[in-house]
Amino acid sequence: MKRLAFTLLFLLSLPCGMEAQGLWSRFLLWVREGNTFDSTYIYQRPAGFQVSLDASLQCALVDLKADFTTTCYDGEGSVVATDVPSQATIGLSNNLNGSFGAGFAYGKLGLGFGFFSWPAEAKKSSINLNLGYQGHKWGINASLSGFQHQSTNTLTIGKEGDPWYSHTESMSANPGTVFHLAADAYWVINRQRFAYTAAYKCDMVQRHSTGSLLICARGDITGMVYEGDDRMFTATDFSSYATVYNSVGVGYSHNIVFVHRDAEDSCNNGLFNITLNLTAMPVLTYSSGIIAMPVDGSENVTIASSVTPNAIANAALGISLGQWFFSLQYRHNFFYFRSADKMSAADLGMSNSDFKDVTVNGLMQSWCLMTMAAFNF
Repeated sequence: MKRLAFTLLFLLSLPCGMEAQGLWSRFLLWVREGNTFDSTYIYQRPAGFQVSLDASLQCALVDLKADFTTTCYDGEGSVVATDVPSQATIGLSNNLNGSFGAGFAYGKLGLGFGFFSWPAEAKKSSINLNLGYQGHKWGINASLSGFQHQSTNTLTIGKEGDPWYSHTESMSANPGTVFHLAADAYWVINRQRFAYTAAYKCDMVQRHSTGSLLICARGDITGMVYEGDDRMFTATDFSSYATVYNSVGVGYSHNIVFVHRDAEDSCNNGLFNITLNLTAMPVLTYSSGIIAMPVDGSENVTIASSVTPNAIANAALGISLGQWFFSLQYRHNFFYFRSADKMSAADLGMSNSDFKDVTVNGLMQSWCLMTMAAFNF
């Protein structure tokens, strides 16, 4: 009787066990994408975990400008000029800083983190996290970074030589917190023969030089939160702001293989490859703007933006040596935006009602140079 009960229990558990095993197998196949490429052009390392260490130099630049006209008065309050061209600006650069990081991956899935090591002010408030799925067919990567830095504000009324000309420049009293959240996605057209990640990650190797068109998309939020009495522009009551980008485009990527020697066994002994990747992705930012948050907690102000052309560029030199992988990577992001319509002082929460016909434009630019060493178990 006991033997019969055990046999029945074993038979009933088989479908559940087989289903779970099937799901796990399908998951592993999805992570590694299976053998869905031309193996004469692409070599995929056997399944394994990867651990990496990296060091990077990076710099970010945020530049905002508000152009407007205003009315000028003399010392007795009488109007001396109307519709005077004027400008307020915010300039912020975190200068050059360095960071160290580590990453863990299995197949196409990866997780990485880092921390700023210098200069000293960059250590006070910094974060660098990324999570992604990067395959030779398609990929998506999300990243979050942040740092603290002071900004430079200017306010210029009129032109030099005008009796009412004035120019003031000030540094924010406290370091503001700058954050950057981005999600990137790509789709490879020539996915049978082109391994987009060959120079960036260690799981795939490009055997022969080739390239492909890429369809790419990006969602990006860059913002700054001011401390104390600091404000977005000298003449506003905004305590923080965020720029929002949604971009799509078609780019091109090419792998140049300088040297390739196949692996002699499943442990990748004898494998040697040097590949250079060059990628350019022009994009159209089809929906972007600035969300400004008033210091008094009232309703946020959204400054809509018109469609603007922008660009993303990457380059990497990857070296595969047995189970080791080394990479030198450069990434450059360039995003420009401008307000779609002219606004009044009231639209922007400006305390001076004489400000009229306000337009806002800005530039967010960043670059990163990174070296990485990874080992595939």
